Amino acid sequence: MRARLWLFAVVALLPACGGPPSDPLFTVSDTTLAFNAQQGGVPPADQAIVLTGGERLPFGAATWAAASSRPWLRLSRTSGGISADQDVPIGLSVQQNLQTESWVRATSTVGAPFVDVNTWAGWGAWVGNAMMIWSGDPAVPMKSYDPVTDTWFGAASTVGAPSQRLSPSLVWTGTELIVWGGYVVVGGVPTTALNTGARYNPATDTWTPMSTTGAPSARTAHRAIWTGTRMIVWGGDGLGFSYTNTGGIYDPATDTWVGPTSTVNAPSARGSAAVVWTGSRMIVWGGENPGKLNTGSFYDPATDSWSGSTSAVGCPTARSHMPGVWTGQEMILWGGVSAAPANLDTGARYNPTTDTWTDLSVIGVPEARSSHVLVWTGREMIAWGGVNATTNLNTGGIYRPPGLVPGTYTAEILIQAATLGQLSSARVQVTLTVTP
Repeated sequence: MRARLWLFAVVALLPACGGPPSDPLFTVSDTTLAFNAQQGGVPPADQAIVLTGGERLPFGAATWAAASSRPWLRLSRTSGGISADQDVPIGLSVQQNLQTESWVRATSTVGAPFVDVNTWAGWGAWVGNAMMIWSGDPAVPMKSYDPVTDTWFGAASTVGAPSQRLSPSLVWTGTELIVWGGYVVVGGVPTTALNTGARYNPATDTWTPMSTTGAPSARTAHRAIWTGTRMIVWGGDGLGFSYTNTGGIYDPATDTWVGPTSTVNAPSARGSAAVVWTGSRMIVWGGENPGKLNTGSFYDPATDSWSGSTSAVGCPTARSHMPGVWTGQEMILWGGVSAAPANLDTGARYNPTTDTWTDLSVIGVPEARSSHVLVWTGREMIAWGGVNATTNLNTGGIYRPPGLVPGTYTAEILIQAATLGQLSSARVQVTLTVTP
């Protein structure tokens, strides 16, 4: 009789088949979590969720298991035991660098700007949703490239476009494309450097000439960057190897050149360098005078001062005629001309926070070239156009750095606990936002 009563007591503890448990075996501290990270930057701080054992766990214990639905979200522990009222923390960390570095693909040549041995494809900038290319010929409409659809489109107005020129600088202000400087060629011979330019507004499809009052000296092989409010022009060649380390600052809101850049502690005079804007400073690296260089410096327009230098450890070989882009965390430069001379298909990423260089992958790299266009789309770098040893190019490639590209990612953590036929589960939704 006692044995039967004991058996009845055990059976009474079990839930009816298929029925839900009267109490959950555990609770979880959070059902939603959010992480924010910068592309290529330091991973965001770890977070944690806490499992708490239910008050009425049968025999006071259960086993649990947890799994993440995405590889970028790692759990510090994935299984174990839990007892009544026990807290079990699970750490959550973002594995931001899971994306493999790669040259993703070539750019389409269907509808691309025309080139031959005497015709340059043009110079360009990223205008928010496409790469816009101007050929340097005021009679030829600008064209745009959409990397999402891998297509060329558009035909901008030529009315009021700048005079014919080669090697101008182009920058995007957020509303306008600014074209400035360059040089004139007559009979295949460079004759005149320029300090003129114009602004193109795609919303109205109109060109507006720029003031030359107070403009920097005429030049080509210079670089220009956009700070968010002003354009800075720096370096270049006035033709005849007359290199400079001077620059000027232009305010499109008032169509005025507001002053030169300081030359105190400025890098040595040079042209065809890589120049980028980090959000607070301008980085200048490489170039020629006329020998090739592999040194760099930083300029702060807020204080009009130059300071520091880029590390020489692990930096690329000396080169010129290569642009640079800023990813939000790193400067990337690719291609150019070596001292040999030879066109290059190598490049590197530079992190100013750690003052370190990392070589770019050469797997699937585009054809070696110089005087090409580099733009950053917010996710990837487009290398396009330029020249090789024998002709001008209208080909290109798309490079993706390691790590998650900017965007919003979601993951789910499924947690389950079981004991004596009872099963409880919970889901935690996790969002990761990666910014440029």
